[in-house]
Amino acid sequence: MKLDYLSIVFEQARAVDVIEQLIHLPLWLFRKSEGRVKYKEYTKEYSMGSFTVYGDSKRTEKNPLGLGCYLSLGGYGCSQLQLFLDTQKQSLSGFFCDCVELFGKDGFHVTRLDIAIDDRNEVPYFTIQQIKRKCLKGEFIARGKEIQSVESGKSEDGMEEVDTGKTVYIGSIKANIRYRFYDKDKEQAGK
Repeated sequence: MKLDYLSIVFEQARAVDVIEQLIHLPLWLFRKSEGRVKYKEYTKEYSMGSFTVYGDSKRTEKNPLGLGCYLSLGGYGCSQLQLFLDTQKQSLSGFFCDCVELFGKDGFHVTRLDIAIDDRNEVPYFTIQQIKRKCLKGEFIARGKEIQSVESGKSEDGMEEVDTGKTVYIGSIKANIRYRFYDKDKEQAGK
């Protein structure tokens, strides 16, 4: 099991605080450039490899100090974070405890957290087709009972174009928790 995607909004923090105090890395390791996030006021992007922090919000009447930043990590960025944490002999739960200690429990919110469980067995525990059949029979436990199946790049409802091979979703796209099962080999072959 591993962290596969993480995004956190820090309402009253500066990017430099997240980088130096939370991640414990020197700012000079990061490339600073113009950077934006849709619907946000961030003006700069701090990046190192696949590790990205957006910050330096526009100063406004409501935000005269230009505070606020956004940590965004895809799969490789999460691997980098885990490497940093391992080097510091710290766990992921310790990282989140540091978030609370540094920024307060109301000073940040996780906007996305994906956990990957890669089934690398020669004979998979479940294939995507088996998961789909179980879902159609209602053989799962989840708050949301909405199911979506996507195959060969097109969803069954024909609305969404996706090139992921076979994917099964449990739960609404707007739900706080949504499960996604997909064929990792197909996804990797498409990259």
